[in-house]
Amino acid sequence: MKIVGVITEYNPFHKGHLYHIEQAKRITGSDYCVAVMSGSFVQRGDPSVISKWARTKSALENGVDIVIELPVHYSTASAEFFSTAAVALLNNTGIIDSICFGSEEGNIESLDLIASVLANEPASYKKWLAHYLDEGLNYPTARSRALKKYFPHELESVINSPNNILGIEYLKALKRLNSSMKPYTIKRIGAGYHDETSSSPVVSATAIRKHLKHISAGSSVLEDMLPASSLLNLRQAIEEKTGPIFPNDFFPLLKYKLLTTHATALRKVLDVTEGLENRILSSIGQATSIDMLLDMVTTKRYTRTKINRALLHILLDIDKKSFETFNLNGFSQYIKVLGFKRDAQHLMKQMKDLATLPIITNVKASSMNLTSLQKKMLETEIRTTNIYNIVVLSKFNQIVRNDYTQSVILI
Repeated sequence: MKIVGVITEYNPFHKGHLYHIEQAKRITGSDYCVAVMSGSFVQRGDPSVISKWARTKSALENGVDIVIELPVHYSTASAEFFSTAAVALLNNTGIIDSICFGSEEGNIESLDLIASVLANEPASYKKWLAHYLDEGLNYPTARSRALKKYFPHELESVINSPNNILGIEYLKALKRLNSSMKPYTIKRIGAGYHDETSSSPVVSATAIRKHLKHISAGSSVLEDMLPASSLLNLRQAIEEKTGPIFPNDFFPLLKYKLLTTHATALRKVLDVTEGLENRILSSIGQATSIDMLLDMVTTKRYTRTKINRALLHILLDIDKKSFETFNLNGFSQYIKVLGFKRDAQHLMKQMKDLATLPIITNVKASSMNLTSLQKKMLETEIRTTNIYNIVVLSKFNQIVRNDYTQSVILI
């Protein structure tokens, strides 16, 4: 019996995700698939378009056997920490044989070559990285330019592609964790990661979210974008008025938070660095949406994505000190299961026997047996879900279940 792990957001679950699961099982020879999935908020600092439980159901109906939640500290972190925490979480289950990720490159050797440099940081690479940082470039840009100096010209496209960047970070994490999980990659098909058009047979999640802002639940446009069960779950969420949710829906809460928080407190928040708090506070009074605030604050030094994450971390009270503490103690502090298939119950039992972290399937029952650090991470997750649910209530006048009242999805 072989088990492959995948790292996902499913925001929402589309045909490219289905292809990924099918190919991951095929090329690894796996019988089962375990997914680590972002919860209520995702890596670019945005809310998930529908709830984590609706997305879990779609995953289980389309080939995933167990869905594990990536804690919000890492689901909303930079590519490095997002990837490292997710790989560590799969490793800590004790049951995963391999991981498989999509990439624009589709060649594990090229990605692994770059990952080795980032994992070991040879002197010439570090010299160029320091040089570009001293020029005032943000870290992702400085790193990309340093890698271009270190490697031949033909690797330039590899370094600049978003899924390649995540794949390189997965490989780097495997090396640093000394994990026995074997990596595989499949070439991404269809639209690009950030492509907002819908002309490709496989449309990006970005394009789907864009369409959701302008179409109704019954629109036939969605039928070509999503597998049937995922479409049904999305339409159900829309009809039940629990979604879709978009970043600007959080603006009133964020504006209140910023107008009532001193700059000194903001400096303690994750991703608020180098005076960013002052630019944010000087702009919030005039801003009427998150998009407008991002336009006002974004500079060459501060990328739009970094600022978006910083704003979300301000809203969610995710501070640097806690983040650093979790990093020093193995990243995720538990394995929180969002759902699993009935015929994968033996995998759950195997995971309980072999996992190096406590497994949470019932928040209320499990919280009594956690350490103080584990409780701290879980309390942040619960608060984060509650904030997401406040926006659902505000937008749709709909009370929804939280981490205490929602049971594990079982199909």
